[in-house]
Amino acid sequence: EITDVKTYSLDVLQASGQFELGGTANVDSTTGELALVHVAPGDKVEFTLDIENNSNITILERVRFVNTTSVNPLLTNLVITIAGTEYKFDANGNFVTADGKEVSWDKITVGAQKDVVITVELPKEAGNDCQEKSVTLQVILEAYQGNATEDDLKEPAKPRV
Repeated sequence: EITDVKTYSLDVLQASGQFELGGTANVDSTTGELALVHVAPGDKVEFTLDIENNSNITILERVRFVNTTSVNPLLTNLVITIAGTEYKFDANGNFVTADGKEVSWDKITVGAQKDVVITVELPKEAGNDCQEKSVTLQVILEAYQGNATEDDLKEPAKPRV
């Protein structure tokens, strides 16, 4: 579940879903879709993804983003932080860590719950080529049983929000 959505412009809290210079961020907690429209450098959206293992086995999980629009300068300049680790979209639209690696998997034991804080920010240093651009991203929570092999983890999991 996605909760506690906040928007900031230059680290100043704004009205929900709004940025200071007129851009917007819409987070759909049902579908996991995040639409960023006309964001300016220094704009940021922050939210919490509540994850709970209600199964009877340990699971492996990871959170990642998928771009559902075309690759553009706004997309490739975004900095996405998930639980303190920075990610980005590369020039091909792949979601990777800041140093180009895939998102890692974490174990969650039976009955365990964790809140993952996620931020999506257009850094202040972003250039003018990001202006008037929009992107739509989907937050995806992937989960496998805890004893999954490396080969199992290469198969795409069914997205859950």
